[in-house]
Amino acid sequence: MLASEVFTVVLEGARKGDREDLATLWRYYNPAIVRYLSIFVGSDCDDVASEAWIAIARSLPSFAGDEESFRRFSIVVAKRKAIDYSRGAIVRERRKDRFSVAYAREEEITVQEGGTDNSSELLNLLKVHLPPEVAEVIFLRYVLEFAVSEVAEIVSRSPEAVRTASHRGLSRLRDRLLREDLADIGI
Repeated sequence: MLASEVFTVVLEGARKGDREDLATLWRYYNPAIVRYLSIFVGSDCDDVASEAWIAIARSLPSFAGDEESFRRFSIVVAKRKAIDYSRGAIVRERRKDRFSVAYAREEEITVQEGGTDNSSELLNLLKVHLPPEVAEVIFLRYVLEFAVSEVAEIVSRSPEAVRTASHRGLSRLRDRLLREDLADIGI
């Protein structure tokens, strides 16, 4: 995070179109956005983050708020871009199906999944063992360190629902990891 007074100066410069100030915002906030997006779009998170930053840059002149507001704003924009990407993936899949039916060859066409995911071990645990909406809540709450009320605003749920999802998700992770540890030692 940037110091409050530095953030204010950098944000004002970025609002006025200064590319270096926008690059500074990107440098400090993009890694968290990319990790967040990897929950939803996997290895395409960098592409979706780029789309999010285009939208963020376009919205900066009308943005008003402090650094916490900017963090929330950038995560909400990224989430919307992930939703757009997912909708587009459905359309692309339908087109691919139509194409493969119309131009099917005798040999089987195999589609390989995307490249490797360079996410942290925690992020992988969240993605593997939890539903995306619960993984999102835990990521926002404990990795990006948003307050419960901020997470509730981002995910459009009540603070109680956020607390419940967080508690149940963490309990589920704890139980899963405990079972794996016991299995590793033969119990």
